[in-house]
Amino acid sequence: MMLKPAFGAVVAVGFAVSSAIAFPEPDYGCYMVNSQGRTVDLTSMCGKTSAVKSVSTVSGGFLKVATLADGRQVFLDYDETTAKSMILRMLDNSGQGLYSYHYNYACAERRAFLTKTEIYKNGRYVELESDKESKFESGSAISNALAASCRKIGSPGY
Repeated sequence: MMLKPAFGAVVAVGFAVSSAIAFPEPDYGCYMVNSQGRTVDLTSMCGKTSAVKSVSTVSGGFLKVATLADGRQVFLDYDETTAKSMILRMLDNSGQGLYSYHYNYACAERRAFLTKTEIYKNGRYVELESDKESKFESGSAISNALAASCRKIGSPGY
C-alpha cells in the first residue's frame, strides 16, 4: 500500500519534468512523431524537398512502392522494416492527414497481415487494431513492399 503514493509522486514529478522540457521543432518541412517518440522526416512524402539528400533509392527513410489511381503515393517506411514487420505510409487526399498501415509478413509464404492502422489528422491520432490477411495483386503496394522488405532482410528468392 505504501508504494502507490510513492509511485504517484514519481509519475507526477516525471510528468512535470517532461512537460517543462522544451523540445526544438525538427528542421523538416513535414514530419511526425512515432509511437516511440522518434521524429520521422516525411518531406519526401509531402511533396517538399528535404534539406538532406540521399543518393540511394530510399529517400529520407522511405521507399515509394506504389502510386494509387488518385495520384497519392504509398511509401514503405524502410527504417522501421524488421525481419517480421513493415509499415506502409501515405497522405490522405487533402495532404493534411497521414495513414500508417502496420503489417506482419512472411517472405517464404508471400503473406502479409494487417495488424494496425494509425491515422494522424488535424492534431488527432486514431489507432485501429486488425488481424486480417491482405490480398496480393502483382504491382500492388503490398506486394511491392513485401518484396522490398524481403530483399532488405536478405530472404532467399527476392
